[in-house]
Amino acid sequence: MKLGAIVAMVVAVSVSTSGCLAVLASAVIATDIAATHDKEHWREQFALNNQTRVDAGLEPLNFCDTAYEYDPDWALGLLECTHLLNEPQEVGQ
Repeated sequence: MKLGAIVAMVVAVSVSTSGCLAVLASAVIATDIAATHDKEHWREQFALNNQTRVDAGLEPLNFCDTAYEYDPDWALGLLECTHLLNEPQEVGQ
């Protein structure tokens, strides 16, 4: 589902439902959707930047280390980065 459609649905629910709880829930959902979109964009940019590094003859960056620097909580929750749970103090070194 596209971001715009989800936001429109959230707004429609907020308008049709009275009370602060509906508005609060809509705000939380909208924030979560925006954060998910931001992280998808970050992943795309990471892949492009890494390919540029490789094309220039540089070593690629480690995805999990870089994700941890971007958002530690998010990186620790990624399946491909579960090794960070054991040694988060060593990330980026």
